[in-house]
Amino acid sequence: MRSAVSSLLAVSIAGCTAPVTTVTAPMAEPPPPVRPYSPPPVASGMPQPPRPMVALSSLIRVPDYPAEAVAARAQGNTSVTLTVHPTGRVTGCMVTESSGSSILDAATCRLLVSRARFHAAQDAAGNPQMGTFATVMTWRL
Repeated sequence: MRSAVSSLLAVSIAGCTAPVTTVTAPMAEPPPPVRPYSPPPVASGMPQPPRPMVALSSLIRVPDYPAEAVAARAQGNTSVTLTVHPTGRVTGCMVTESSGSSILDAATCRLLVSRARFHAAQDAAGNPQMGTFATVMTWRL
């Protein structure tokens, strides 16, 4: 940290001169630059499951809530298993536990298949391969 700086000033008020000491607070060093997100390192020599490139919950937004589900006041948790191609694209979606609303279940699969991207699963040699990823999406009004 930089050291504090002080100085002595003379102030004249109605003919009187009084010394004034000003102290400047220590200046903090600038924060380190923010590093961009990078996925955790992959252990070599072991097969690896697919890993989402972003949090899957960030892919479904308020405007995506189906109007029919809003009108029916439908909400709940949809559990799905996604099939991930070696390119990282989702090629399949299977509902493993319903939210209780077929509309929300269908919307979950439709949105994740179209929006989700993954770091592909890898075999022990590090070659991309098909994989699956299980997740739960929560729908709340």
